[in-house]
Amino acid sequence: MVELYGGAVTTTLPVGIVDVSDMRQVPDNQEVFIIEEGDKDISIIFDLLEQVDAQDINTALKMHIDDMLETNQFTMIEEIALKFLDTKIHTCYVNSNNSIHLISLIRLSKVETDIVISMHVASSDINFVKDKYYGVFKAAGQNYNIKNWDLFN
Repeated sequence: MVELYGGAVTTTLPVGIVDVSDMRQVPDNQEVFIIEEGDKDISIIFDLLEQVDAQDINTALKMHIDDMLETNQFTMIEEIALKFLDTKIHTCYVNSNNSIHLISLIRLSKVETDIVISMHVASSDINFVKDKYYGVFKAAGQNYNIKNWDLFN
C-alpha cells in the first residue's frame, strides 16, 4: 500500500512508481506519480476537489473532464464498488490529442468532495492502454482507502 496525503489515504500502486513530490512541488490537494517505462509518458494523479453541483454521475464527470481537458466527451468503462468505502467508483476514458486519459470519480457527499483519479498515457490506442495499464489504474481506485477523515476538515 502507498500512503497519500501524509498517510490519511492509502491505495495500491505498482512497485517502482515515482512520487513527483520528491522532484517538484505539488499542490496540497494532489498526489502525482509517474511510471517510468521507456519513452512512454505515463502519470497517475489523485485530486481532492470540491464536489461539483451535478444531479448525476455523467454530468459530474463531464464537469471535471471539462476542467482538465479541452473536451468533455468520454466513454464509460465501468462502475464498481470500492473495497474500503461504501460508495462506487465510476471510470471512463477520453481520447484526446494522441493521449488516452483514464478518469475515475468517487463522490463523497458527506464531506462534499469529489475524488478524481486520472491516468494519462501518451498513446492513442485504447486497446493497448486497457491491456497494459488499466489493471494498475483500476487497482488504485478500487483500493482507495480513507484512514483519516480529518483530511476533509
